[in-house]
Amino acid sequence: MRSRLSTYFGGLRGGRAGEAAWVGVSKGVSMCLSLFIAMALSRLMTPDDYGTYLQLLYVYGTLLVVFSLGLPGCYSYFLARVKSAGEGRGVVTKLTRLCVGMGGVFALSLFLLSDQLASLLGNAALGPGLRVFSVVPLAMMPAVGVEGIMVTCRRSRQLACYVCLSRLATLLCVVVTAWASGGDTGCVTVAFVAASVVSGTVGLWLSYSPFRGVTAVAGGLSYGEVMRFAMPVFYAGIYSFIISSSSQFFVSRYFGAGDFAVFSNGFREMPLAVIVTSAVGSVLLPELSRLALTDRDECIGVWCRSVYKSASVVWPVAVFCIVYAPEIMVTLFGEGYRCGSVLFRLASLICLVW
Repeated sequence: MRSRLSTYFGGLRGGRAGEAAWVGVSKGVSMCLSLFIAMALSRLMTPDDYGTYLQLLYVYGTLLVVFSLGLPGCYSYFLARVKSAGEGRGVVTKLTRLCVGMGGVFALSLFLLSDQLASLLGNAALGPGLRVFSVVPLAMMPAVGVEGIMVTCRRSRQLACYVCLSRLATLLCVVVTAWASGGDTGCVTVAFVAASVVSGTVGLWLSYSPFRGVTAVAGGLSYGEVMRFAMPVFYAGIYSFIISSSSQFFVSRYFGAGDFAVFSNGFREMPLAVIVTSAVGSVLLPELSRLALTDRDECIGVWCRSVYKSASVVWPVAVFCIVYAPEIMVTLFGEGYRCGSVLFRLASLICLVW
């Protein structure tokens, strides 16, 4: 079975560092372009309008944890165990159907509960934006597995190109629209939705690119087996969501959109930490899934080496961010966001432990 896996994925056993590097490039570019968007919108929009836009992203990101049900991680885990390209296409098709269904439920819930969510966050202007934003789950949920698919199939370079181009398109759409409309939240939201539709369509096409010309084979994967793997991941995601999102909720509800903008710009995870840990994690999941079938002892060795190397990169930069937090915040977002340096120091301090 191991020889068949190696033939199908082109020698998946080697080159973990190279794959992690390409995933790191895609994560790094994505983080940088997202930061550029935040820098531009902080200057082009008023704090209240920018805060409302950030609340839209917050609601979407929060509910995405609930409605994705841990399915994105299933792509890497189950694809690493298939015996043929036909079975691989069958796995992708089965998981994509689940994601499409959950995306529809997500979009309908976001549309119908928009006013209630706006009231919960204490911002009536949020309701119309959420109704427009309900298109995003329909566009993006079918493509949530593109990263796991491309990494497992050793196509991280293509993944990096896709992430870079999609984020660049979002940057251009959102920033140009904000400049042309004078920072109107509704126009910026429509621009983000349009960019998401294009990105999701290309991502879905890319998800099937490793299996082009291959007929899907049913294999032995059942929906019950998928859910048995996905639910623990889902529960972990819910726990992480409660820890990370509760502060944002209380700031949004009791302090207003303007203070929410300051909080969101300040209390952000250090980009390098996110890049390193997410890149290493994306490569480790399929690798450990394969090693569990062949060499369990090597699983521990791979994990320990990954943790050590990640910490050696993240810790020095975290210390730098703690020391120079005020200068970093002013340079990125302007003098009006200097007070967010206290929050940025706290977030950087957490990186030392995380």
